[in-house]
Amino acid sequence: MTLRQSEARRAAILDTALDSVIAMDHEGRIVDFNPAAERTFGYRRDEVIGRTLAETIIPPSLRDSHRRGLARYLETGEGPILGRRIELTGLRKDGSEFPVELAITRIAGEPPAFVGFARDISSQKEMETGRREWEERFQKSFYGSPVAMALSALPENRFIDANDSFLRLFEYTREEVIGHTSIELSFWQTPAVLLQKVRSGEPIRNVELTLRTKTGQTRHVMISTETLPLGPHGAVLSAAVDLTEKKDQERRLIETERLTAMGRLTGYVAHEINTPLTNISLLAATAAKRTRDPEMVSRLEKINAQRRIIASILQDLAGLTRPPAIEPVETDLRAIVNASLEQMEPYLHEGVALRKEVVGDPIVADVDPRRIQQVLVNLTKNALQATSNGAVTVGVEDRGDTVALVVSDTGPGMPPEVIEKLFQPFFTTKPKEQGTGLGLAFAKSVVSAHGGTIEVASQVGQGSIFTVVLPKIPSPP
Repeated sequence: MTLRQSEARRAAILDTALDSVIAMDHEGRIVDFNPAAERTFGYRRDEVIGRTLAETIIPPSLRDSHRRGLARYLETGEGPILGRRIELTGLRKDGSEFPVELAITRIAGEPPAFVGFARDISSQKEMETGRREWEERFQKSFYGSPVAMALSALPENRFIDANDSFLRLFEYTREEVIGHTSIELSFWQTPAVLLQKVRSGEPIRNVELTLRTKTGQTRHVMISTETLPLGPHGAVLSAAVDLTEKKDQERRLIETERLTAMGRLTGYVAHEINTPLTNISLLAATAAKRTRDPEMVSRLEKINAQRRIIASILQDLAGLTRPPAIEPVETDLRAIVNASLEQMEPYLHEGVALRKEVVGDPIVADVDPRRIQQVLVNLTKNALQATSNGAVTVGVEDRGDTVALVVSDTGPGMPPEVIEKLFQPFFTTKPKEQGTGLGLAFAKSVVSAHGGTIEVASQVGQGSIFTVVLPKIPSPP
């Protein structure tokens, strides 16, 4: 290759280079300036050849440093920036400054000469600034949001972060969540198809479902997920809006409307049925007095027993539609437990033990003993009927300002969808001949009249616990 060809190739390389190529002699004068440098700095080549870098493309604030560095190199041969990529500020012809990435090498020969390769990194810096600002905004939104939010890394969906709202909603600490999956923490009570979407990172939009907290409580949430380009494989941002209170309000409203309608129906039914029931009772009693046939007397007694069942059902219905009247008196709840267990003999069966957990000291509260005993009898009877083997345990606890009657069993347990309906009138898990579905609804109305609550904790295969929490002194109605 001839010298002319070599020069032509060198010129072609410089002219087509995407980076700015600037050559400088030992006095700091520009000896070459390629087209990319012209585009970057705004000078034509003929405007800068022979002029120093300090008076053209170096900002005023860096000129003294540039001159001292060049002088030190010529004197000592030490150039700390040679052969390295550094970031500094460049100066355009119009006086504007901008960030550049620069690499300087020495050209062999004497006196020394230097060539610099510069790249405008304004766009890169703007992107970095924008990314930092986005990250700051995201962090403020993430950590300060009242919505429960969490980040999990794909492909395993292990949590890498969670905000305070998420931790409060699901009752976990940050240490208990980070590094685990939602499956390991047993959050899900949802179809496998939806769970597969979460695993794969497929977005979910405003889906209502039920999740489980650390303590086993169920929360109704509306969940959305989005995949973000974080980490080597991406991450899933989950946002859950707690709908539990809203759902409870809707349920209470529906229940109130149902009971109002039932009240009107009950009043009509009671009025229309009580008269023929009374007649049936009188006719049966009269017939029983006039016959000496034992079989006939037995049948008349059965008729009267069925009449009493109908009357009892009507009474229960009436009790659901209005708060039952209570007559609170100072009562040792241990006596209520004892009296209730004495009524359980007809419901005892082989394989199930009935146990009592009552402390020695009195546990006193102002309650209507007859009504509360009805509630405890109902709960204990239900537990015995639901348990095929194991034990049913009845206890009472003093909790300071409140007292608690606790009925636990080792039965089959209940799924969340059953627990949600337990206290609805006419809902029952028993065969039709064993219950009307009014017992728990009535128990709730009695407990509510005392200013208390009935809490239910149950999981399939792990039994159930019903806890009646009552104030020691009920609030006035």
